[in-house]
Amino acid sequence: MVDETFKCAFLEHGVTFYSDGMVGPCCQIDYNYREPNEHIRDKNRFSNIKENYKEACKTCLNAERKGLKSYRQSQDKFYNDNKLRYLDIRTTNKCNLICRMCDPFYSDKWGKELNVKNPLVQVDISEFDDIVFSDDVKWIYFTGGEPLINPKHWEILQVLVDSGKSKHIQLQYNTNMTTAKYKKIDIFTLWSQFKSVFVLGSIDAIGKELEYIRSGAKWETIDKHINVFNEYKNSTSPDFDFIFEIHLTLTIMNIWSIEKILDYFNKLNIKVNVQILTGPDILALNVIPDSLQQEALDILYKVKSANPEVFSSAISEVKNNINKVLFEKTMLFTILLDNKRNEDLFNLLPFSDEATKTVGSR
Repeated sequence: MVDETFKCAFLEHGVTFYSDGMVGPCCQIDYNYREPNEHIRDKNRFSNIKENYKEACKTCLNAERKGLKSYRQSQDKFYNDNKLRYLDIRTTNKCNLICRMCDPFYSDKWGKELNVKNPLVQVDISEFDDIVFSDDVKWIYFTGGEPLINPKHWEILQVLVDSGKSKHIQLQYNTNMTTAKYKKIDIFTLWSQFKSVFVLGSIDAIGKELEYIRSGAKWETIDKHINVFNEYKNSTSPDFDFIFEIHLTLTIMNIWSIEKILDYFNKLNIKVNVQILTGPDILALNVIPDSLQQEALDILYKVKSANPEVFSSAISEVKNNINKVLFEKTMLFTILLDNKRNEDLFNLLPFSDEATKTVGSR
């Protein structure tokens, strides 16, 4: 039976297209509750999720229990109908980076590195053009893979601009900040034709640390685009709503330099949205061993005022380091990727003493 007290605008009006041909009402839904894409034409779409939301929507519910703002709470506008208003389009895993906290589902380069037989996964959603280009749609979210190297993304924007529908649509992005162009098309030229644009730059470190955490990235290029996007934000007219912020995922890899990262963006007057990594387990904050616990806590207490809710939760994760037994795997994972990719992230992290103890105890 559907619990009428549980409300979610995405559940009522949203659909997320995944690269494997499956769909869900949003990107946070439990994997086991996704459905084949043809189900979005069903007037009773996602009824199973509505009946089992405590399990299907546990990511949002867990965040809310911790006092954090959930994805469900980020979009609270409801309509008095069953029409699709919110689209999340991630039709390919094509990506130009191999981020250490990612996997082959979201990056074909990860698939290539792991010798997956068919690393590039993508779905043709042209049969749903009537939905994508419907007058009902008010908000479109592009992510990936990397959306700014996805040809389908550029095609959709161009059709919306040419039809004049773009003026009524809000766009949102997660981008790794490696490019702002596709062939000869400049993204800002298209964005200016939309009602509003909200860009979240996925940046988890600066300098060499970023290059190692997000393998394949060049800090010089990322830094250039950060400033280009920021300058565009500061130059737009009052009647065009353009927001550029940073989306940072806090992990065992970047917690040690979080103060430096926040200072960098504070000087540029760019807001940083911090979330806490939930997986893979070996890179989460609750893996930090007792020997590094106080150092991590001291860092978090210093930056807590920047985002009290999130950093309080991070402090709790570190204090209750329930997965500290996994730390040896964290070190091995870091060293193996360093060797494979000719990188040196391990020596930028405070892991050396712990590694010596581990070897010495055998």
